Amino acid sequence: MSQLSIAQILGQSTEHVRACPPWPVLLNKDTARALLALRKRALKDGIDLWPVSGFRSYATQVAIWSQKWQGKRPLYDRNQRRVDPKRLTAQQRLAAILAWSAPPGASRHHWGSDVDVVDLAVVKQGYQPKLVPAEYEGSGPMAALGQWLTAQLKASEFYRPYTHDRGGVQPEPWHLSFQPVATQCSKRLRERHLVAALAALDEPWAKLLMTQMPTIYRQYVRSVDKP
Repeated sequence: MSQLSIAQILGQSTEHVRACPPWPVLLNKDTARALLALRKRALKDGIDLWPVSGFRSYATQVAIWSQKWQGKRPLYDRNQRRVDPKRLTAQQRLAAILAWSAPPGASRHHWGSDVDVVDLAVVKQGYQPKLVPAEYEGSGPMAALGQWLTAQLKASEFYRPYTHDRGGVQPEPWHLSFQPVATQCSKRLRERHLVAALAALDEPWAKLLMTQMPTIYRQYVRSVDKP
C-alpha cells in the first residue's frame, strides 16, 4: 500500500481516491474493496450498509466551516441541539463547529479511508438520515445498523474512531475508518501541516483555529479511539 503525500492527507489532492459506483462517494481503492466485503456480510444479516460520505476535499471542508459559521448550514451544540451562530460569541461558535466538523486539513475524510454509513433499507422507506447519535441508538431508525457494527467490526479492517466523548469530537457511530490507510495518515499529520494549510485562508474562524491549534490538535485531532 503506497504512502500518501502530505497534500493528499490534507485533502488538497485527489490522486489517492477514485469513483466507486454505484456508491455516491470517492474512496481509496483498498478502502472500497474492504467496504464492499463488509457490505456483503451485512446483507446476510439484513443490513444494507451504504456509504453516504467518503472522500471530502480541503475546499469542501472550508465551505462547510464557512457555511456553519455564517448560519447557512445547521449548527448543533454538544447536546445535539440546534443553535443560532449569531447568538454565540466567536469562541462559542468555534467550539460548536469543532464538536462535529474537523478543521480543514484535519478531516479524516480527506484520506479516502473514512466513510459515513447508513442502512439503505431505512432510507428507501423515506427516511432522511441526519447523522446524529440518537439515530443509531435505542429505537432510532439506524439502531440495527449501529448494533451490527458494534458486533462485527472487530472481525474487519474497519474501526470507529469516535465512540466516546473525549471532550473533542462528539461520538459518531456512523463513522468508519479503514485501519491500514487511516493509521499511516494519522501518524504523519502534524500540527504544522494544519497551520500552513489554514494560513492561506482569509476567514475569521481560520485565524482562531491557527492561534489555538496546539490545543485543537491535541483535543480534536489526536484524541480518537485506537484501532
